[in-house]
Amino acid sequence: MEILIGHTGFVGSNLANQHQFDAEYNSSNVIQAFGTNPEFCIYAGVRAEKFLAVKYPESDMEIIQNAISNIKNINPKRLVLISTIDVYPNPVGVNEKSPIMGDTAKAYGYNRRFLEKWVQENIQNHLIIRLPALFGKNLKKNFVFDLTNMIPAMLSADLFECFASREPYIRGHYVLQNNGFYKLSADEAKKKQLGKVFESLGFSALNFTDSRASFQFYNLEYLWNHIQIALENGLSLVNFAVEPITVADVYKNVRGKDFINEISSNVVRYDIKSIYASLYKGTDGYIFRKEKVMYDICEFIRNEDRRIG
Repeated sequence: MEILIGHTGFVGSNLANQHQFDAEYNSSNVIQAFGTNPEFCIYAGVRAEKFLAVKYPESDMEIIQNAISNIKNINPKRLVLISTIDVYPNPVGVNEKSPIMGDTAKAYGYNRRFLEKWVQENIQNHLIIRLPALFGKNLKKNFVFDLTNMIPAMLSADLFECFASREPYIRGHYVLQNNGFYKLSADEAKKKQLGKVFESLGFSALNFTDSRASFQFYNLEYLWNHIQIALENGLSLVNFAVEPITVADVYKNVRGKDFINEISSNVVRYDIKSIYASLYKGTDGYIFRKEKVMYDICEFIRNEDRRIG
């Protein structure tokens, strides 16, 4: 029996589209998987909101403890855990053999490393997949998403009040969440008007990202096949590392214009590698080089632009 946990999330929904599982679960019905003792389980059910983990680290650890409890109760014979490259305190020049010493600077990575270690110590037959930044079907955040969705999906209380005081139209289209952030709530017609409002303010979702930042954007279209390669080769831990590209380069290739937005004193940079890249016909520690990554991003954006209209 093959099961998937987290089938309605971003990563899980892509896996569900790529493979026919015997059963799929999410947080609303995961209890039904308890005691099933499946031969194979992919656990993609850990939420991935970094900003919430930073603001509420204790609540984020509760999510991790809940995942551990779920895995215990499911009792899979073979487990694939979807994790993150953010477990590295400094995600530059590291690979699967690099030791992760001490606490990471951010709760998001520390908590997910805690889950990894529990799996390594308690599930004999396991595979941990560390994913970088992502794009693909059902994308809802990051710079690639913002390229086709310029209206901020979430605003801090300070930003919301700042913008709403200048443009009252904004006030009626964001809803305060329990986490203290304001979430966009508008239909397509109202989003178009909101887009004009934010344009008049000289602000868009792109303003949240420093143009000098460097990310490793992995296309989820390949995830199931890449997991199979890892399983067939008996791996227990693998970084799905692709060559990094800067935000400015992504914008230039997608929109044909320069993007300059230097807002950070500590510019984000990711450049992790994989010692298993050759299994994926990759080179220099990368499954895909930047030319392939950029081509896939441009194709994804073109398709999204057509879909959104």
